[in-house]
Amino acid sequence: MKTNEKSFKLSIGNKIFIGFSILIVIYMGMALSSYSDMVEISTLSEQAVPLSSQLNSLQEFAISTEVLEKDLDSFFIVNNKDNQEEANKDFEKMYSIISSLEKNATNNSITEFQEMERILHEININFNGIANLKNNRSGEDNEKRILIYELINNVRQKNRELLSGTTNKIQANFRNQQIVIYEHTNIFIIFNVFILMLGIFLCVLTSRSISRPIEKLNDATNEIGKGRLNVNIPIQSNDEVGKLASVFNKMSKELQKTTVSNEYVENIIRSMFDPLVVATPEGTILTVNKAICDMLGYRSEEIVGQPIDKLFYQETTQSKSTWLNELLKKGSIINLEKTYLAKDGRKIPVLFSMSTMCDDKGYISGIVIVAKDITERKRTEDLLKKSKEFAETTLNSMKDAISVIDVNNFRIIDVNSVFLTNYGMKKEEVIGKTCYEITHKHTQPCIPPDDICPLIGTLNTGEHSTAEHVHYMKDGEKRYIEVSTSPIMDETGKINKVIHVARDITEHKQMENTLRRNEEHFRSVTENVMDIITVMDTYGKISYISPSVERVFGYKPEELTGKNAFELIHPEDIAGVMGAINKGIQDPGSGQLEEYRFKHKDGSWRVLESMGKIIIDNAGTSEIIVNSRDITDRKQAEEARLIIERKYATLVEQGNDGIIIIEDGLLKFINSKMVSIAGFPVTESIEKPFIDFVALEFREFVIDNYKKRSSGQEALNNYEIEIISKDGKNIPVEINASIIDYEGKWAQMAIIRDITERKKTERQIEASLNEKETLLKEIHHRVKNNMQIVSSLLDHQIQYIKDKNVIDIFTESQNRIASMSLVHEKLYRSKDLAKIDFYEYLNDLVANLFQSYNSNSGNILLNMNIENIQLDIDFAIPCGLIINELVTNSLKYAFPAGRKGEIKVSFFKTHENMLELVIGDNGIGISKDLDFRKTESLGLHLVTILAENQLHGEINLILKGGTEFHIKFRGIK
Repeated sequence: MKTNEKSFKLSIGNKIFIGFSILIVIYMGMALSSYSDMVEISTLSEQAVPLSSQLNSLQEFAISTEVLEKDLDSFFIVNNKDNQEEANKDFEKMYSIISSLEKNATNNSITEFQEMERILHEININFNGIANLKNNRSGEDNEKRILIYELINNVRQKNRELLSGTTNKIQANFRNQQIVIYEHTNIFIIFNVFILMLGIFLCVLTSRSISRPIEKLNDATNEIGKGRLNVNIPIQSNDEVGKLASVFNKMSKELQKTTVSNEYVENIIRSMFDPLVVATPEGTILTVNKAICDMLGYRSEEIVGQPIDKLFYQETTQSKSTWLNELLKKGSIINLEKTYLAKDGRKIPVLFSMSTMCDDKGYISGIVIVAKDITERKRTEDLLKKSKEFAETTLNSMKDAISVIDVNNFRIIDVNSVFLTNYGMKKEEVIGKTCYEITHKHTQPCIPPDDICPLIGTLNTGEHSTAEHVHYMKDGEKRYIEVSTSPIMDETGKINKVIHVARDITEHKQMENTLRRNEEHFRSVTENVMDIITVMDTYGKISYISPSVERVFGYKPEELTGKNAFELIHPEDIAGVMGAINKGIQDPGSGQLEEYRFKHKDGSWRVLESMGKIIIDNAGTSEIIVNSRDITDRKQAEEARLIIERKYATLVEQGNDGIIIIEDGLLKFINSKMVSIAGFPVTESIEKPFIDFVALEFREFVIDNYKKRSSGQEALNNYEIEIISKDGKNIPVEINASIIDYEGKWAQMAIIRDITERKKTERQIEASLNEKETLLKEIHHRVKNNMQIVSSLLDHQIQYIKDKNVIDIFTESQNRIASMSLVHEKLYRSKDLAKIDFYEYLNDLVANLFQSYNSNSGNILLNMNIENIQLDIDFAIPCGLIINELVTNSLKYAFPAGRKGEIKVSFFKTHENMLELVIGDNGIGISKDLDFRKTESLGLHLVTILAENQLHGEINLILKGGTEFHIKFRGIK
């Protein structure tokens, strides 16, 4: 335009000269030029009309887009059923707009409109799909919503690009027309160089009237291309240029209404309160808003272009590749907690929502991250957690058992650890159970007035309530509990829970009972004690004296109350008593012990031992509490004891036994008899180790026994050892040791008796006993041999007897002799010549009987249950004969014709030295009508006599599944 303007700056004179010179040419040129310009302007107007129509269509398209977005917003906010139908109408309208635009578009822009139609079709499909999700507010809903908005933004971007392209076309057309007009004008000036000034002036005016509006259109178009949509061309003419300017102004206003500028979008981003980051799919930051800059302390230029990991605190988050890969895979991530790292090192917890952006071909072009600062929420959560921990710690550190109880059903909701410890239960055993079931072992709540329930009291009054209860622990232990309950209100102010605090006051109750008993005991003791309790002031005035004074001194308490005690104390002892009182005043609380004489009512003097203690109250008043005991008898006893001690000392020195006292292993005392036994004088024995006087072979035993007795362990008190005399001989002694109190310390006293002569006598007696034992064994041996001879004679006689009954009699006699012979055999083989091992004896005896009656075929079994008992010979022989008779009867008669069965022999101790012998069988038995005591059978008659007369016991017969005899007798004579 500047070059064209210069062409109009020719001198006015030249223009006038030229104008006058070629006036006719001017008019012709002007006519031709005007005609040409009008043709070009007409062409430009004709081209502007479809462009204006196209702009109007774009404006309508933008309006439809805005309506669609509003419908989408309304749909997602209020879930209106009609939104989908309205949106479908908008879609149809937009389809028609795009179709009309496509008809008027150039070949270069048809593809763009087809792409816009495809995107709109995709929006419509997605919208219809999302319409079915209006009741679902899940993350997938949000993901599709974000996708729809991205597609709408793509449409808007296409709209802006289309508007920009249309504007550029208008600009290009205007420029072309300008160039043509300027060229014609220049030609006109060249050909009319000599035209008169008037012609030049008219040409300049004509050129100006055309170029100025076109220049304004060009400038306005450039402004719109730069995104400034508030441009207005002030042309009011009705010609083609004016019409074009009017269309342009209308287009500008519509664009202002329908087009969202980058500045507008940036303003939205900047005004967002939540931090926003836009990044490439690789994680490089493209755009940030002011909120994230304020949060992290960065400027935007410090963040843009940086990897997104720079914003995160890496120690507490996943690596970028992890969450970024997940985002690219899913398309969005909702409510992910991460931590931002501020420029100053602060760690800021945030809640992320991330999604991907796609280009018009569906490829991911970027990611959008919106974060919400949750620092306050985290702080609140931490405070709540700490508060809860503090509350739990406080509850668990309290000494009281605390529980929370639902007032609707009396069930326990929660308890502290003290509750579980006190009641000996686990938490799962308590929660959900009723309070009366756990604490009272009841099946129903406490019923007033017998049981006062503080929980019911709190429900009735709405206030704190207390009571004392008896609770039972898990193991059944009974405990006294002080219970207090406090209400917990719900949001309506109604009590829905109570805090139940149980304090164990069992020890307190016990202390109260103990205190009460102590008071009663003290009163009883004071009233009945043998000692005299006196309360008086420091001057001796008696304010209280116990009733025992009458028993000791003959005075009634009221006779002495109010009198001065010093009037009854022996004059010689008053000074000592006063001195003790003064010491007590100087050292309050200390006890002062004093002995003095006190006057009896009959005029005699009794000796008192008194313990006095000064008590000073808060007012500074002093009282003396005196506990006095009549020790007159004790004093007399002490004098008697001294006399006795002197007598005992004489006995110790003059006795026949040696006496020594050992303390810490050293000899502290030795009497004269001990000196005569050992030959060591006292000076060579005192303070010497006692073990030096013990023979070497006995020292280890004596030391061990001494240590055991000193430490309180069980030790031998009576034992025999040998000691070494002064001449080196070993002297056998008998020692009787014990623990005594020697001069205020524990010591061991040993009474030592010389047993040299006794040992000689014992050796003589032992030799005599050995001779007698040998003789007794020989007697038993000979008795056994004689019985065997008799048995052999009987056996020899049997050889000549043909009568079976006689043979049986002889055989039974042999067995009886064998049983007695076996006793004597066991005795002379035993170390104890008076007793035998009855277990071994019975085994041999029964085995001989089985062998004698040929009962080893296996038909008859033997069941023996014999305790290992040592039995005197006086009991062994009768028992052996009884067993012989009864077992013989069983073998002979219980199992006829080869019948199988069992014989049982038992011998055991029952109680108090009672013995029981059981002999039985499961054979055919004997008749119930038979009285075994009156039978003519020699065997049973012999058994009865032996059991009752020899053993002095009792015999019983049991007929149940055979025959069984029970014989009970005392095992010691």
